[in-house]
Amino acid sequence: MNVNTYYVSVGEPWDFISPDGKNIINGKIVKIVNNDCVIFKAHHLFKEGNVNSNILILISRYKDVHFDNIEKDNSWTVAGRLLFTNNYENMSSEELEKNSKYFIIGGLRQE
Repeated sequence: MNVNTYYVSVGEPWDFISPDGKNIINGKIVKIVNNDCVIFKAHHLFKEGNVNSNILILISRYKDVHFDNIEKDNSWTVAGRLLFTNNYENMSSEELEKNSKYFIIGGLRQE
């Protein structure tokens, strides 16, 4: 996989602000788990409860829209979950979901 930079344009929550700006999370895709799930590493940490993480699990929001053409396509609507562990390398999409919490809805786009 070509390591390109991506950003998430956050739609929900509508008032989301990160160090990257209003409704923006910059980072890169570090792993494609399957056609419907990718691991995204943000440039900044986010706090959720007592957990700080910069790893988002991005899941396709639409049944027929997949990440298998990630090199060709450049935009997807995603649900983002904040991962509570850094040991994600060998986790399945089900394990990733169990170890994360709903965080945002938005669009993943290639810069």
